[in-house]
Amino acid sequence: MSLPLQSIDVLRQEHDAILSVLDQLEQAVALAQDGVLVPADIFTDIQEFMSVFVTQCHNHKENEAVFGRLDDDLAGQVLANRLKQEHQEALAVDRDFAAAVAAYVPGDIASARRLAGATERYADDLRQHITTETDELFPLMARDLSGSDRDMIAEFDRVETDEIGEGVHERLHAMIDGLPERIAACRRPAGSGVAAATGKQSSAALLHER
Repeated sequence: MSLPLQSIDVLRQEHDAILSVLDQLEQAVALAQDGVLVPADIFTDIQEFMSVFVTQCHNHKENEAVFGRLDDDLAGQVLANRLKQEHQEALAVDRDFAAAVAAYVPGDIASARRLAGATERYADDLRQHITTETDELFPLMARDLSGSDRDMIAEFDRVETDEIGEGVHERLHAMIDGLPERIAACRRPAGSGVAAATGKQSSAALLHER
């Protein structure tokens, strides 16, 4: 059943995409911890998604288009300030995750364990944040911001075009679609070994070339 505002639907769909990527990330990390040669570009592609889609796109939409419109209500102000603070605090967790991704070497259990720890912190924080927005922000938007729905959607479109660049949103969604097959392939016998697993060209780049 569709939620009452298009802006809520957009944010909910983005939450679904984020949660799907977190699930795929955890599967890939578990394989890496077991010694499977998970290609490094799986993690770099996911890290790009988290940096660009989550931080620069999704969070920016909320910060710029949604939170400022909740100022007329005390409860809305408190919630908006709390969520903005969570966005800010998440930057440090993002950096730790990015550093763990950069340090990961296929077949190296120590780097896989470091990545697993960073992933657990990142995923736990992000899932809790999404739950808060689903349970608290969306009902508040539905109650108070119906008259601003078109303006919020226009601002969302502006962020996708001006802040992250035209076509980037679609490219990252294409990367998401390919993740399950790429991770499943790691479980199959591979003839090319570590050399193939350490390849750095991302699936996002290949999709762009097509």
